[in-house]
Amino acid sequence: MMLFLLACAGEARYDELITESASEMEEPVQEEVPAGMMPEVIPQELSHEEQDAYQLRAKQKFQDFCDYLKILTDKRINNDLQQHARKMIRELFVSDTVKLSGADSVFFSTTDSLTEIPLKELIDLPYETIPGQLPLVIHLKSMDFSSPLQSDSQIGYRGRLTVTFTAHQKSHQKNIDVFLVETTKQFGEYSEGTIEVKLGNIY
Repeated sequence: MMLFLLACAGEARYDELITESASEMEEPVQEEVPAGMMPEVIPQELSHEEQDAYQLRAKQKFQDFCDYLKILTDKRINNDLQQHARKMIRELFVSDTVKLSGADSVFFSTTDSLTEIPLKELIDLPYETIPGQLPLVIHLKSMDFSSPLQSDSQIGYRGRLTVTFTAHQKSHQKNIDVFLVETTKQFGEYSEGTIEVKLGNIY
């Protein structure tokens, strides 16, 4: 399964994601119901099958993050698709205020000052104006949960995903906080409670 996930990081996956992004731009936006109306849908204890499924989803979401970053930093991609990539990246995380450390060596091909940056600042940067900035291509080597999703009395379920990859011809290892979040999505007159996997700080 892991080999399959890593194989999806190639150019075929990138082209497919661009096509999906263009299609999604035409879909109506779903309204988020205020947090106070969210149902209690996260169980007190996850089964092994549920834990495995959510952890697999977290790995897929980090893969999506890498692919959307490539769209965002590729000067050949039109502005509409890049704006959509910004929107989709925000939806992968618990908040756009989460921090990404080591930004100088991972997310930029030319910089010598940034070591930590909030997600919002990272995705709002005008990459097309950064001299020498190249499309960010992240080649994933491995993704494993160093701390499985477990119940936390303060914030619900939390885990830590550890990934190794290369970017801009450098090797990196990063940890990503992973959370389970209860949400309710509105579909016209109907609403549906769901559990979503969200990414947190990258460090």
